[in-house]
Amino acid sequence: TGTLESKTQQDISPQDCDHDRAGRGTAHLTHKNNNNSPPPSLAGSGSGYQYPYTTLCKPAPDANMEDWASKNLNQHTQGLFRRRVSIANMLSWNRGSIKKPMLITSDRSVKKEACEMFKLVQAYMGDRPARLDKRHAALQVVTKCWGMQGLRDELYVQLVRQTTGNLCLRSLEAGWELMAISLAFFSPSPKFRRYLEGYIQRHLEPSNDKK
Repeated sequence: TGTLESKTQQDISPQDCDHDRAGRGTAHLTHKNNNNSPPPSLAGSGSGYQYPYTTLCKPAPDANMEDWASKNLNQHTQGLFRRRVSIANMLSWNRGSIKKPMLITSDRSVKKEACEMFKLVQAYMGDRPARLDKRHAALQVVTKCWGMQGLRDELYVQLVRQTTGNLCLRSLEAGWELMAISLAFFSPSPKFRRYLEGYIQRHLEPSNDKK
């Protein structure tokens, strides 16, 4: 964890975030880190993490995030009558907390950690008050996902949600920054990879950040 801390001390700030860093992170999707050894250092990695936009896979016609979500999202409810939240709303920026994971899972540990992780994501993005600074919020997010593989897709879906329809530029930049940091350490699952790549590819055009 010390190596991540040194990385975040140097690099984590809203001013440093841009879509180029998100692109470099996505290009690293094929990197496999599935053991529980300490996360590798990003500091001093040189050109190893500097990938051009062209390494991103172009989204397949059927790689639509909402189509994937309709089969994999854990349906949330709201209000006194527990009305179902639409998929579009579940995949849009939210100021509130979540009471259950974004993704369907039977793993009790994932169910517990997912809700806490969403708070850390919000803390990093400045969407909720927190005692943790950004550096430690990022450290906790990456450490949780490094040790629990079932949390990784959950994290990426949470970040998709918080970078969709987000009208606060500082928050939006921080969300993409956390996406890039996470992608440098661990990949999404093979079944989710092309959907995430498609999402990032489409959002290389800034006008799509509001969609």
